Amino acid sequence: MNAPSDASVAQAQIVRNLPADIDEYAASVFGKFGFAEYHREQCRTAWNKLHRNGFRSPSPKFAEFFLAYEANFIAYCQSLHSVTDIAAQVLNVAFLGNSLSEETVSFESVKKKADRSPACDGALLQQLTAISNFDLYKQVMAFVNVIKHRRLLHSSYRFVSGPKTGYRRGIMIAAFKYKEQQISNLWTEDMLADYDIFKKEIVALLNLVPTRAARGCIDCGVT
Repeated sequence: MNAPSDASVAQAQIVRNLPADIDEYAASVFGKFGFAEYHREQCRTAWNKLHRNGFRSPSPKFAEFFLAYEANFIAYCQSLHSVTDIAAQVLNVAFLGNSLSEETVSFESVKKKADRSPACDGALLQQLTAISNFDLYKQVMAFVNVIKHRRLLHSSYRFVSGPKTGYRRGIMIAAFKYKEQQISNLWTEDMLADYDIFKKEIVALLNLVPTRAARGCIDCGVT
């Protein structure tokens, strides 16, 4: 059996130290991270197969590997979308007195309410803002909400070379509109590459939640 990684030990520590009414949500955040990591790896496996196949579209093998890439990329983004909303439920319970129903909680709804809550300090608000301003967060929110509720977006293998872009090839999602905002072409590899930073920011957010000991002091009126 492999020894647990430093990351998995840290994650277990976060969940173990959280109050009982929060730890299930926190554990679900890390469960969704696990799904995202699986699908990210499957994307890269499919990409390597596309590379070995020589990108001979529209060959049957190309179509097979491209479908695998696209399906796993969508699942990766949907997992990250879930991460933000489940993390928001942690904050809803920890800082907002569970004032939002579980069915209505989203990262944006919690952030909006936290901005007006005296229970939320500057460090928490700063971390919420940092996440909401992160490119991957904005890209995932737009991409998932469109493909889940409206339509699939066109993606294709692209090769570009020029003085401004340099040399690049990969899977590109065509520009689209979300909430009256024009979203530029998205390189899927950029969205996969930003995962580690995104996860680090979410973990930093969870680390701001009072531990069981601190929560007990707060509940008992001890400061």
